[in-house]
Amino acid sequence: MACPSCAGRSDDNLICVPCTAPLRRALSELPELMRELRCNLTRQNQAGSGNGGRGRETPLPYDVNSSEVHYTVTNTVAAWIRTLDAGDLNDISEDTMTAWCRWLLKRIPRIRGHQDAAQLIDEIMYAHRIIRPAIDRPPDREYVCPCVICGHGVYAAPGAVWVACQRCAEVAERDEDGAVIGYVPEYTVADAHLNRLAVLRDQMLCEQDVLTAVEVLRKETVPAKTMRSWINRGRLPARACSTNVVRDPTGAIFEYVLLYWVDEALTLSVQLPSRPLIDLVNDRVLRGATA
Repeated sequence: MACPSCAGRSDDNLICVPCTAPLRRALSELPELMRELRCNLTRQNQAGSGNGGRGRETPLPYDVNSSEVHYTVTNTVAAWIRTLDAGDLNDISEDTMTAWCRWLLKRIPRIRGHQDAAQLIDEIMYAHRIIRPAIDRPPDREYVCPCVICGHGVYAAPGAVWVACQRCAEVAERDEDGAVIGYVPEYTVADAHLNRLAVLRDQMLCEQDVLTAVEVLRKETVPAKTMRSWINRGRLPARACSTNVVRDPTGAIFEYVLLYWVDEALTLSVQLPSRPLIDLVNDRVLRGATA
């Protein structure tokens, strides 16, 4: 005899134990997840990174996505309670998700024998699955490189060794089982990082950007006074000049910015003694205090 949900073996031709175990777990977790979702709904939490700027439009006092998820989950659970009703709805002590899920957990045997048990499990599991993306911030990702096929940026999770282009994987050809059979380019995160550093060494930037680039390449601090002394003594000559247009009430003012070669500054910095990274933080604080 086969399970109506997964078509696996079932001794009594009802929903098997491997199918009811995820249902029990989902019903046990739903009340707590719904409490977190209600915090999201009223914007009482910090779901983003906090680094975004303020937009022109005034934000709504509630989160639209959380509201839609809350409506879907509530109506899904309530609909199946009404479907399973056998005159014992009075056992639900209060109108909360905790009471609803407790009522359903006590009626797992009835669910196993219901003609729509497979559909019930699918919908409850779907309701459980859509809550987490609504209450959790997406995992952090780091930029790797532009894809050589589609040109879109490739991002990897922190600590990843290699990563495939997500855009190419979405449009790649697949077989009947959904497995990718088309070509999807893959990139080594370490090699891409080295390539970016090599490109950075060949850039010509302004004084402050050169200082930051040298600190990134050396992974050590470089005093700002040292960089200024190299420029004043001619050890780090300007290699180009860029023009910025500054608008003011009297008209346009052209501002000239000298550019320096990062590789030359990096060569000069090799002779500097090593400084701990905490000095970099102290230097940034002092620069901000004296600005």
